[in-house]
This record gives sequence, structure tokens and C-alpha cells, in this order.
Amino acid sequence: MSANGDVTVTSSPGTAGTDSGTRLVCTVSTVKDSLENVRLFVARNLAAGADHLFIFLDDADHEVGNYLDGHDHVTAVRTGKGYWGGHRPRNLNVRQVVNANIVNTLLAPFEEVRWLFHIDGDECLDVDRSALMNLPDTARAVRLTTLEAVSQVNWDQPVEQFKCPLGKDDLRLLAVLGVLDRADMRQYYNGHLSGKPGLRPGINLSLRIHNVRDHEGKAPESVTGELFNILHYESFSSAEFLRKWSAHLSGGREARVNARKAQLRSAIAAVLHNTHLEEQRKRDLLLQIYRRHVEDDVATLAELGFLRSPSPAHHSHQPTGLPAEVEGPLSRLLELLLADEAPRVDHGPSGQRELLGRVRAGLGTGDVNLAERLDRPR
Repeated sequence: MSANGDVTVTSSPGTAGTDSGTRLVCTVSTVKDSLENVRLFVARNLAAGADHLFIFLDDADHEVGNYLDGHDHVTAVRTGKGYWGGHRPRNLNVRQVVNANIVNTLLAPFEEVRWLFHIDGDECLDVDRSALMNLPDTARAVRLTTLEAVSQVNWDQPVEQFKCPLGKDDLRLLAVLGVLDRADMRQYYNGHLSGKPGLRPGINLSLRIHNVRDHEGKAPESVTGELFNILHYESFSSAEFLRKWSAHLSGGREARVNARKAQLRSAIAAVLHNTHLEEQRKRDLLLQIYRRHVEDDVATLAELGFLRSPSPAHHSHQPTGLPAEVEGPLSRLLELLLADEAPRVDHGPSGQRELLGRVRAGLGTGDVNLAERLDRPR
């Protein structure tokens, strides 16, 4: 057990959990991105062990929506004015948590879905699926360790090298060598350090951005270890750096970030909003910011053995489709959840329980199968 109460798994635990019937892994994400990037996100995660992706579109991109609607392993939800009932949260993190727990609530009656992970549109699962499926039934949550893509101006091939968490001595070495300004993981990683959460869907737990909480707001014990990672394609190129920050700056109220990223955000905004600069000069200054504060010294990191390449065995999954006995009731339940007139806010597990209760009370005689599932949610 780690100091934060997590249980560390370093090798496959073998057969342990319930192993009968369909076993599905799902993800939930709130996405605002180009069609090209969304296609890549879907393909990566299906190959990485996911069977079905729930994607909430955080804008009105019809091209992306049409693509997702036509994909057998994706459920897309458009989050326009009707979805939020005129009360769309300005903070992206709030929208993400609300959306994630709609899916957690949706999947609670379906024990065929063993795990649900809350991930971003620039992330990909990197897990030993066999080890995940064989965790004991008492394991209710998983915390994925962040492996961050190395960043360079351009790539002529897919990104295959990732930074992993370093100890104090290695960080000090990078600082002494001038690779980092100071020996701090927040200087080494351009994105988050906290990892991403997964849980067994149920109304007793809720998903957050980086962890899982129970009805008292406490984090349950989570499984973690070298078999359970998330690949974060954070600003892996100068073009992606500019695209991501432009999206963040146009996405409403600011999400919470550390001091370094707050400084970057302010500097980028100052360049983009400067009316005295021509567009080419803006691009030049943004590239200068990228090179100074984001680009990695890939050669040095590789020489020191600080980079990892994901195991191909963890990225060759053939996704399982939703069985008919799941797909019909699940689609009906999603329809009812989205039709609920209560404000879409984060109430935690108690709110999830109340939401299912309202849906159950309104079922008609044609929803017998769904009613039976709602009478025994996890």
C-alpha cells in the first residue's frame, strides 16, 4: 500500500474477480477537438482496451458529431443549450464531472460493464487489461499513472516515447544539467501529475477529474501500479501546444491549473489578444514561448533512460460490442436520464441515487427489463 492509501500492483494478480459473462471496459470524456484528433482518440482507446466510449461534445461541431454517431463503439451526447437547460457551467472541470457521473449513473445497473474510466480527449489508456479484469471484486477504484508524451516541434512518425514520474535525485540531475529550471515534476511535466480515475460503475461512488469519491467526499482505496497508466499527449508538438491553449482560452471560465501553467496561459492570451501584432509575429512569439517553456530535450532524456515506450500487447485490443440485452435498456435509460428536467449539477453519489429513483418512478409497462435492472443497481 502506498502512502496515500492506494494499493500498488506490480504484476498480474491472476484470476480473482467475477469472470463470467460479458466483461466491458468503458470510458467517458468531454471533448472539443478537430475531427482528425477525435478519430485518433477513438482508435487509440479502442485498441488500448476500451470496448465503448461515451463522448460529450463540448461544442456544436457537426462533422465530429456525425462521425461519432456512425461509430458502433461510441455513444455521443451533444451538450447544447437544451442539455444544460440554460445553465451551462462556465468551468470546464465542472462540466466534465457532471458528464462523467451521468455515465456512471447510466452504467450502474449494468454489471456487464466492469470498469469506467474518466479521461480527456488527448489521453489514451495504457493498461494490462487481463490484470484489470482479474482484480478482486473488492477493488472498487483504479488510479492510472500519467505517462506524458515527449514534446518536440514536429513529428514525422507517431509519438512512441513518454516521460514517466521521476524521483528527487533524477529531477535534481536534470536541473543541474540545465534541462529543467528547477527540480520539480511540475517543471518536468507540461500537464497534470495526478493521473486519471477509474471505477466499477455504481451509485455509491462518483468520478472526479483525477480521483474517485464516496458519499462522504472521501477517496476510497484505489489500485495503482506499473500495469495501470494513462498516456497523455499534452502539447507533444508546437502545433498541438497552440491548438490546445487556444481551445482552453476560448472555453469559458478558467480551469484550475498550477502556477507555471497559469503563467503560460496568461502569456499566450497576451500574445493572441495583442492588436499591435500581425498574425505571423504572433506565431513567432508563440513558437518562442513553446521552445523556451515546453519543448523537451529528447536526446538527453533518452540517454538517461527516462523515457518509456508502451507495450504493444496493451494496444492490440479488439473491442466487444454492447450485447443486445445491454444496448436496448442502456439506450432507453440514457434517453430518460437526458430528459430529466432537474438542473445538471454535481450532487455526488446521493444525487446519482436520486436521479435513478426519479427515472425508475416514471417507467411504464414497456420498460420491464430496464425496471428490473434499476431495482438492483450496484
